[in-house]
Amino acid sequence: MIHKFKTYGSIIFFSIFILCLTTHYAFSQESGEVFIGGKVIFRFQNDGKSDPMEKAFNVQSRIDALMGSSLKDSDVRLVKDGNLFKIFWGKNFITTVDPVQAKLNNSTAESLAKRWVGNFKKAVKKGVFYLKPDRIEMPIFSQIKVKARGVAQGEIVEEYNTGNVSVTIDQENGEISIKGNGLGKSKIVFRRGGARAVLYIKVLDMPADIPDKIETEVSGDPAPKDILQFAAGDACKHAIKLKPGAKMIIGKNIRVAMTLDKGKTGVAHVPVLIKGPDYFTINSEIKILIKNIGNGFKDSKLLMVSDRPEQFNTDGMLFKGKFDSDNPTRLLYYHMNSDKKERRFWVELKNPTNKTVKVMISGAMGGPDRWGVTVGHEATMRFLRAYNKGIGYIVQIPPRRSIALVDLRMAKDQVLCGYFHLRIREGEELEVYVKNSKKMDGVANGRKLPLLTEPFDPFKIHPKGIFKPAILEEDVELVIGKDDEAACVIGQAPWLIDPDTGEPNNGNYGVFYKFNLKLKNPTDEIKRIGFFLVPKGVLARGSFIIDGRVMETTLVRYPSRSLFAAVDVAPKSEKIITMLTTPEGGSYYPVEVIIRTIER
Repeated sequence: MIHKFKTYGSIIFFSIFILCLTTHYAFSQESGEVFIGGKVIFRFQNDGKSDPMEKAFNVQSRIDALMGSSLKDSDVRLVKDGNLFKIFWGKNFITTVDPVQAKLNNSTAESLAKRWVGNFKKAVKKGVFYLKPDRIEMPIFSQIKVKARGVAQGEIVEEYNTGNVSVTIDQENGEISIKGNGLGKSKIVFRRGGARAVLYIKVLDMPADIPDKIETEVSGDPAPKDILQFAAGDACKHAIKLKPGAKMIIGKNIRVAMTLDKGKTGVAHVPVLIKGPDYFTINSEIKILIKNIGNGFKDSKLLMVSDRPEQFNTDGMLFKGKFDSDNPTRLLYYHMNSDKKERRFWVELKNPTNKTVKVMISGAMGGPDRWGVTVGHEATMRFLRAYNKGIGYIVQIPPRRSIALVDLRMAKDQVLCGYFHLRIREGEELEVYVKNSKKMDGVANGRKLPLLTEPFDPFKIHPKGIFKPAILEEDVELVIGKDDEAACVIGQAPWLIDPDTGEPNNGNYGVFYKFNLKLKNPTDEIKRIGFFLVPKGVLARGSFIIDGRVMETTLVRYPSRSLFAAVDVAPKSEKIITMLTTPEGGSYYPVEVIIRTIER
């Protein structure tokens, strides 16, 4: 029995010994931390003599008891007492730093004490009572809330206010509401207990007048994302009235839906940055209401062509014209920068009246590039795609103001081609200007420039003027088995004449040709009809809307021909289709589209 007890006693003793080692190890890892405003200012390590957490609790209690006093960070001081360093806050003892504690913190007593004093002062300065934020800029007549932070307790009191702002204090939630009543700088001093905090305020004027509601309209079946973005950005630009000296930057990331169907309404979110000297900076998103009205296009009655002088190297107006609400207009421009340096090119719409003009616009552009035929073809294809879907957007032009439809830079020998459909929805009339200048900065719109002229040369295809009608229509019939082929002639004389100058539109560039094709098949078999582009000049390309589909040709050189489309006609039937096209800038017109049967 005695032997057994001794055995059990040895086991118990050994277990207690291990437990003590484990407890000591765990205890040695504990530390006590003292906080001010969520920041650790002291960290007591276990010196084996006293509980570090208890020591931290006692020090924390001393500090917390003094928080409601008028003590400041400058009242924190360090007193040397032999090899000890004592920290006081005013006359109040806080704690002692001894060599043992310093060693446990991998420091000397003096270095640790100075570090703790620095932490203490910094925390007292920021953590007793402070405001977040403590410096604000705000627009006049607006209201901003400031949060009271820190460990100081008690009622928040407004002690001092230099004016221009009014103050409301929510004691329960520790919130201070500031309202800007007048422009200028203000300083407000608040007290909580014995601590004070200062709030610096700058009340600024708004840099712009922003309407409560901004709306715009588009058209299309459906209207695509890029049109929605452009319309929203343009509406934002013209609806927001900047104050003198203010500038607005519209961000590229305009958030819209991928498409907007006819008759539907959507919302665009336009990022804007508006700023200026002594103005409050606006950096936010503006909501724009967009409605797809679905009927943006009506066939143009007038055609404006700007192609002479085709090349420019001096400042001036390449074209000027005018249209009214009764005459929807198509504009075609085709120009080349022949200067040795880069030049600025822009197309301007000006409202000469005393009433706002609302205009529906659809546009497409090719270039700038050095390949004239390609540039003209790109512009035509893009415009026909927009025309086919009825895609457009609304712009409002204030009285006596101008906007730029196009404003870009062209390098040496670059060519630019563009089509625009312009239809006044509200208002009287608009003026159209095509301009260029070597000046690259500053305001382009409204600059007074001379009209550039070049004599009409019947041997060159450089038309310029205002022509009517803008669309020519023709019926063409092909009877399979009877007719070998039928021809649709595009851009051939007699050409449209400008009534003011008497000059022709050589090639009828920009004119829409609409062919109503009647294809008869009296045979007992399905017959396929091919469409061939046949140039009459050096080379040409073509763009077409055939039976509602947009098609294009390759580059065709005379005397070659190129098959670019085909349709099938059922036995003992006839098929009526519509083909729409226009002579392209950069290509040599006239051309023919030959229609004949081909192998299936």
